[in-house]
Amino acid sequence: MKLHTILGITDALTRGREPGQVDIDLDPAALTGEERTALVRMLAEDTRSGTAPGYLAAHRLTGKDLTTAGLVLAVQETMAAAAKKAEEEAARKADWAAREKAFLAELRARPINRLAGEALANTWNIWRGEDGIQASISDLGEPLASQVRGEMAARTLAARAKTAEAEERAAGEKAAAEKRLLDWATAHGSDLLHARIEGEFSWENLARQEFTTAALAPVLVAVPGLAPAPSEGESIRERDTPTLAEIKVLKAARKAAPEIGFSLAWVRYEEGQGYDATSYRVAELECVVTCPDGHETTRYLSFDGATDTRNQ
Repeated sequence: MKLHTILGITDALTRGREPGQVDIDLDPAALTGEERTALVRMLAEDTRSGTAPGYLAAHRLTGKDLTTAGLVLAVQETMAAAAKKAEEEAARKADWAAREKAFLAELRARPINRLAGEALANTWNIWRGEDGIQASISDLGEPLASQVRGEMAARTLAARAKTAEAEERAAGEKAAAEKRLLDWATAHGSDLLHARIEGEFSWENLARQEFTTAALAPVLVAVPGLAPAPSEGESIRERDTPTLAEIKVLKAARKAAPEIGFSLAWVRYEEGQGYDATSYRVAELECVVTCPDGHETTRYLSFDGATDTRNQ
């Protein structure tokens, strides 16, 4: 019988013959049954790769005689390469299985509470080892897998109960804070504040502002020259190089109302509009007042002798 191949120019030049189709006489008796099976497989592979049926890819015969002996040698080399590949694959699988086994053994040796915590921390409840090895809870085997799932369920329930308790406590604290602010507003608020409360309008911000004004009133009396800032500026940074006069004002304010947070700050103001606008800085007393509901409000007070960059 005959097999065929197509010699390319390079192979043909190497062999010293014309390129093109070459017919190879094949004596099937020269091949063992296993070799014939391998040759059939080679022809099928070459056909799937685009070689015409009954044709052997030329690269298989590179460096070999275009005879039955050359074909036999090509088949044997292909079989040897396949056997080596299979051996390497088997070794790879064995190594993988051994590493998987070792990884599972290491996991099974961990305490149940640790395994449950690790599983809950991973969205997919899996563990990952080196080189892509991973294991799921089921891979732990019984009864360990059920024990880990039970611990996870218990932790989940405990976490939910803790969250619910925290939310309930926060809600209670918020309600208590709102009541403290309401009690102050009812006892000391303005007519406008009372009207807003009675009419079920928004009243909290007004109550905080009125509380802040009331808290600062004794300070304005105790510290001569203090007054609410004439307009709202922008606090840009703490005043870290105050004058002696500014330090005295700060100390006097802290003495008059220790519960209020006082500091010296640079406050920026703007004059004019558009291209004619200019900015300047003024040292002011920053006052942070904690309201009955825990909210903090900030006011700025001006005072005599404060540094003003317009005067520099």
